[in-house]
Amino acid sequence: MLLIFARTLPVALIVMSCGFAHAADVTLGNGGRCDIQLRGIIAADDTAALTSALSQAGRSDRPWVLCLDSPGGSLSAAIAMAQLVHEEGIATHVEEGASCESACSITYFMGTALAGDTRIIARTIAPLGRIGLHAPSLTLPSENTYSGSQVAQAFALAMEAAGSITTLGRMIDVRSGDVWIPVDVVNHLLTTPAENMFYVTTFGQAQDWNIAVDGVNWPDPLSAAMLWNICNYGVRTRMGWSHVEALATYEQYRETATGDPVVLLRRHLVGQGEVSVSEIYIARSGYLVSGLSLACTVEVIYPLIDRAATAVSVCVTAVPEGLHRAAIRCDSPTDRLEVASALAAFDPTDRIDAIDYALARMAQSGLLARQSTD
Repeated sequence: MLLIFARTLPVALIVMSCGFAHAADVTLGNGGRCDIQLRGIIAADDTAALTSALSQAGRSDRPWVLCLDSPGGSLSAAIAMAQLVHEEGIATHVEEGASCESACSITYFMGTALAGDTRIIARTIAPLGRIGLHAPSLTLPSENTYSGSQVAQAFALAMEAAGSITTLGRMIDVRSGDVWIPVDVVNHLLTTPAENMFYVTTFGQAQDWNIAVDGVNWPDPLSAAMLWNICNYGVRTRMGWSHVEALATYEQYRETATGDPVVLLRRHLVGQGEVSVSEIYIARSGYLVSGLSLACTVEVIYPLIDRAATAVSVCVTAVPEGLHRAAIRCDSPTDRLEVASALAAFDPTDRIDAIDYALARMAQSGLLARQSTD
């Protein structure tokens, strides 16, 4: 009895069969980003094929990258491949124009890099790549008659698969404390009807689900709208919220607020000469907690020489009504966090595949006045 989990086949079948005729192509990369490429329907032999490809690729000083382009396939095979990806420390990636759907997404979300003896989450997507999630279903061919025990066995197999997905998801990235497969993702894998598909589409989903998006670096300089989004991200992170939208977009908030929700507090030179400039902003968040406003100080050091690796320091705290130029105090180390992902500069509702549009729209908010220099 084989559980199939695929978009392009009769969806999510448990069929009375002892095999699956097709298998994905697992090949070495072509010298680009992908060390190994998997294309096609995932089947039982593909884990062995991936193991063989790894031995041919050899270990380098960076993580292996497995590029995925698959409509799904055998759920048990995808789970076995996901376990191998995690154990061996294989990062996963979906290239531009590629899709990783159904069972493939389980392998994708277990993308892993080794940092010494530590395993950390490592998965990326190109802005025009697609990750699709849906649940398996129990569909039996109508021309056959099945006994109660056979149906019970099929149901037990489906429940075992659900348990395997949940077990994989509970693994912890000790660096961040995040689970490998977020609860929201597991919910979509188990509850989205098999005839539908839930796609990862927004920056908010990528932020909350530890998906790095290719080509998204810190803009230099940051606009007022980007600083406001960074503050909102910091508030969501501090409050433990997952994929929660702020009260409005930056433009909507500014229209209803008395003045700009972002204020330049201090600007000064760092080092000898004009080596760099440190700027500290106060940003009022779009969130309220029991009627209490939340705000941030956002510290940025220009120029952002290594824009891909730069972290922005954010302090989140409650503030009284009215945006003041007084410094926001960080009374506890837990008030301050380092925002390392440039995704935080984007509105969480912006679509990943419209990154150029999002950048252009947010840039229109302009830069803050820079008259205060010390």
